[in-house]
Amino acid sequence: MDQVFYFGYDEKAYTTAQIIDSLARQLYGAAYGQAFSPLPEAAKVARLTQKLRGERHLLVLDNLESITGTALPIQHTLDEAEQGRLHDPTQTVAGLAPDQFRAAVESTFRAHYDGVGGALAKLIQAKEPQERQLGQALTNLEYENLMTAVNQALAMQGDFYNAYEALFRFLDMQQAKQSAIELSQTVLTNQNNYSKDQLSRDIGKHFYLVYARLATSYLNTQQYDLAREAYEDGLEVVKNLQTVTKEIRGNYTAIIYHQLGIVAQTQRQWATAESHYNQALQLFIEFNDRYSQASTYHQLGRVVEELENWQEAFDFLFQDLIISLEFNDEHGAGITLRSLSRVWQAARSSPDFDKAAILKRLAASLNITPAEAQSLLEQMNHDAS
Repeated sequence: MDQVFYFGYDEKAYTTAQIIDSLARQLYGAAYGQAFSPLPEAAKVARLTQKLRGERHLLVLDNLESITGTALPIQHTLDEAEQGRLHDPTQTVAGLAPDQFRAAVESTFRAHYDGVGGALAKLIQAKEPQERQLGQALTNLEYENLMTAVNQALAMQGDFYNAYEALFRFLDMQQAKQSAIELSQTVLTNQNNYSKDQLSRDIGKHFYLVYARLATSYLNTQQYDLAREAYEDGLEVVKNLQTVTKEIRGNYTAIIYHQLGIVAQTQRQWATAESHYNQALQLFIEFNDRYSQASTYHQLGRVVEELENWQEAFDFLFQDLIISLEFNDEHGAGITLRSLSRVWQAARSSPDFDKAAILKRLAASLNITPAEAQSLLEQMNHDAS
């Protein structure tokens, strides 16, 4: 492809004459003044059409409302008369029937916002506050176009995920919880329109991620039964994935079981929570996901702490601490130490709690003395009270 000509109606409402003139200046260069400019308007269109058809160029008119009448939320539009003038030369240049031309432009629109969505999703989740703010501001400006891209992709059984992810992350940051739920529901109602083959590939992986987003949204709004159902539906999608590695499928499954544990734990269903966490832990261990094991060990510790199984609670939390220290996760280690101090305080009067052995293990992991370990636990418990 020799050149790409892009006209975005989010920037300016280009008329037919402006597009033709811009194309001609770029294609004819220094010869524009003699070879093109003096020609009558009809001759300009004919000559430009002939030149474009004889060479390999891509013409992108990023405004379906002005070109085809499709209702897209773009700010800069043309009046009806100018739309008619633009209609004829663009189809002459393209050499396509109206439906084909419309499909080609919509495909370009979706591809454009697939890239935009991916970039915005990364910005919204960036570590730097300024980047997150920029991502939110840009997504707000592009919201309607991203939503249109999602709907078009779903209607064509295409890939919707990047545009969806930008919208979901934006709504999540805005605390627009119900809107985030409705967005995910809109996507998932179209799942059955995709073929089994598609759902076994990347599209299926993307539907799993939408189920995960929806389930977390339900969990955060205390809709626990709906959260559980969404996680379980996501688990069924993962089982049918064929193009991901065994390790990735195992990781997805482990994450779902961990989240199902959280749903049960939040409802004080201790036995169910413990079962789900153990399933998650076994998978994380099997596929050597050491870092993810830490949070599952922590949650197991919290569950058995509720059951006043002090020694087991300490053992689980201690495993979490060891992994956090391995990965230099100071924040995670701090949280776990506070949990350990809470268990230490609650279990001190229990005859089954081997305090000396506990202090010795903790001291060795932190490279301090047992006396210093005891002082640390007591100080953290005091600070928390």
